[in-house]
Amino acid sequence: MPLRPLHASPLVFSLILLFAAPVTALAQWEMDLGTLNEFPLVKFQAQAGRVGTPGWRSDVNIRQAFDANALRELELDNAGANVTIQAIMVDEDGMELVSIGGANPAEVPLSRSRGGKPWKGTFKREGRDPHGLRVEVEQRSGQVRTVIRFARSLVDVPPGCLGGEERVLLTTSLTVDDGTDAAPVQFVATQPWRCKARRSGGWTLRGRNARGDAEHDAQNADGENQRPNAKLATNNATRENGVRNFIEADASRSKDRDGTIVSYLFRVLDRKTEAPLHQVGPQASPKTGFWLHPGDYR
Repeated sequence: MPLRPLHASPLVFSLILLFAAPVTALAQWEMDLGTLNEFPLVKFQAQAGRVGTPGWRSDVNIRQAFDANALRELELDNAGANVTIQAIMVDEDGMELVSIGGANPAEVPLSRSRGGKPWKGTFKREGRDPHGLRVEVEQRSGQVRTVIRFARSLVDVPPGCLGGEERVLLTTSLTVDDGTDAAPVQFVATQPWRCKARRSGGWTLRGRNARGDAEHDAQNADGENQRPNAKLATNNATRENGVRNFIEADASRSKDRDGTIVSYLFRVLDRKTEAPLHQVGPQASPKTGFWLHPGDYR
């Protein structure tokens, strides 16, 4: 029996774009992750200073806003409300760059501080915390805004910066549980950060989206970023019956008319059920590969 060919329609993927604007200005396209990321990121601004310096001296501040119009009203003033940080500044290879007082941030529980309101709460470690780790969560005007900050901590230099890259992709993820019977809510964002070596030693990492940037708006008469022209080629590298086959995917022919593509996200869906089956990225390379059983995919 001949191998049933994979459907030729393109895989679904999203792109993060770097526009021809000042080097500190970055544009973030919403990543269409479906159930993998329910709340698209609409605003991002962050800085990590004195990265890679000895003596636990790094200070970090990460501000994010997510489109959460469909989210229920949170009750952040509940006594049982808490926040769990899954990742802070994790690179594409899964390297955890941050250590707060020698501990992985994901292993540090954050409880609600006294006071607060149903739509706004502050979460921090119990007891004395010399690093001042705290997360602020606010639900307002159809958005959920989060602020993560801490000081005097150890932050490693991303390998990409050391390798000469001007920007690296880092992921931050946290879960908000308002202490009700409703399921906790997770917010995930992967963003490009700019690498800058400091003359006095160490590095500074900065990230900022380009929303409202005057120079970039001048390039577009309507003031809106233009979607990229995504092109994807797939090829069956192996063809065997009854087993998974290796599929090569190449998006290098994709173009952006008003910027430069800096990241690719590939997602494979079951054509009948639309269920997500495989995901690669975000990554800098426009090429990837994965193993799939014969079938219909998109």
